Amino acid sequence: MISVFVPAFNEEENLPKTLDCILAVARELSLEVECLVVDDGSTDRTPEIIRQYAFLHANIRGIFHATNLGMGTSFRESLGLARYDRITMIPGDHIVSRSTILDLFKLYDRADVVLAYTVNVEYRNRLRRSISSFYTWLCKVTFNLPVRYIHATPVFPVHYLRELDLKCERYSFPSEATIKCLRGGCSYLEIPGYMNPDARRSSAVRVQNAWEALTHYLFLVYEVFVKCRARYRQVPRKQIFGTSS
Repeated sequence: MISVFVPAFNEEENLPKTLDCILAVARELSLEVECLVVDDGSTDRTPEIIRQYAFLHANIRGIFHATNLGMGTSFRESLGLARYDRITMIPGDHIVSRSTILDLFKLYDRADVVLAYTVNVEYRNRLRRSISSFYTWLCKVTFNLPVRYIHATPVFPVHYLRELDLKCERYSFPSEATIKCLRGGCSYLEIPGYMNPDARRSSAVRVQNAWEALTHYLFLVYEVFVKCRARYRQVPRKQIFGTSS
């Protein structure tokens, strides 16, 4: 059983494809899932689509924000409402491929944290690739984390995350949660993940997101090595399993 956080901001075109894919994979695996779909202040038909799916499917719940509060804020709200022991994030922009969702759902309980790192990065623009590579390298070196990608599509343990003081309000929350989980001693598994090439290009490279990433990196350095160093002094434990790809 797994909870799925689905952030959606002006995704009237892509959200139905995302939800249909999640539901189809869950049926294929006979896996019980709940979808926590967060409309983060959309101005298009996204709220209407969420209500339609929630009416038709008992395992879909809609959360609605009057203004845009950011993915991190939406995730923390969904985390508080999650009914199951694991939670993952599948963005409503249909960027995560079906094969990746399948592998995440099949392997979600093989480690405390499951990370689907992006393989086909050539579909991102050069600036986005450069920033992601640098930020991953910086976090790997600073926090001694032997991971391929710090901002991977994750599966997290719900109860452990609820004990953490997660602060990121927007785009950087997966890396914050990953660093705190792994430095806190959680085991982890890395699997290859793929983007849908025809999905709408990400808007992650924004001044606001870049500024948040920098400020929260500095705060994480303080929190991990000074404020809460006793809690975050563990060595990450890597698990190795095959995937369905």
